[in-house]
Amino acid sequence: MSTAGNLEAWSRSTPDPARQLLPAITCPEPLDGPRLAACIRHTPLLRRAYLRSLRLAAAVGDGLLLPMGFEFAAREIPAGTAEDELRWARQAAPFDLTAEIAATIAALGRRGDGPTALRGVSAPGASVVALLRTATEPRPERAELILTNADLHRPSVVRPAQLLR
Repeated sequence: MSTAGNLEAWSRSTPDPARQLLPAITCPEPLDGPRLAACIRHTPLLRRAYLRSLRLAAAVGDGLLLPMGFEFAAREIPAGTAEDELRWARQAAPFDLTAEIAATIAALGRRGDGPTALRGVSAPGASVVALLRTATEPRPERAELILTNADLHRPSVVRPAQLLR
């Protein structure tokens, strides 16, 4: 299981032999660590961070595991009953990502990849994290290049020469 919020870890990823046999379940934020909402206070930036994390987790994984309250940008890990915590998170939410999450899950269901390999192709500290997702067969016929901006504050430019080494 991997957490998509850690962009630096993704950029340094190496092929995982277990991934060839087992589907990868990814989390858009740590299940037991600090919530994204606890780290970013500016609401427009927070929404952008949540969407980036959700989309990256979906792009690199075969399934998603969402911490309770992720859809409402909960700032704390739930401590009480699920019903009470969810009600509280919904009332305190700076936004609601349930529609985006539903669309992302629907897209995951249509992908139907089979076993895949994932490796980082961008340099450490690059402004754009680039990952290459391919079938695990010896000579895959298809590849998917996954790009994500490492900077939530400003756009970034992708220069193909930086990716083609």
